[in-house]
Amino acid sequence: MIDIENQAMHRAYLEKRLGCTLAPDAQFIAHVEPYGVVGFERWNGDDVELHYTGERGFLTRGFLRSLARYVFVQLGCERVTGRIPADRPLAAALGKRLGFTHEGTLRRGHNGNDILIFGMLKEECRWL
Repeated sequence: MIDIENQAMHRAYLEKRLGCTLAPDAQFIAHVEPYGVVGFERWNGDDVELHYTGERGFLTRGFLRSLARYVFVQLGCERVTGRIPADRPLAAALGKRLGFTHEGTLRRGHNGNDILIFGMLKEECRWL
């Protein structure tokens, strides 16, 4: 089940787990069981940045399809961008498995740690 109603709860969970604060206008979509949250911010019409965290297994095929429809159909984006701390190799590997391409590294991008930049273009998305 997907939950978009409890924005404050989803924000608190994501920000606590990631150790960062997202933009005030960020939007959140949660998978209820197992619990996981995807937050979207910095939407500019062509691109939106996403952040995700949750319990193992929350990124189901159905949830991924819902996220792809949200980004590429509802928001009308041509691409989606993800930033992943370099010290989280499992998260980076998951990004690649989901279809993201490593596009660069922000050296010392957050709290002295490197941040990996991943991107996916609409025509590359296998979840639509």
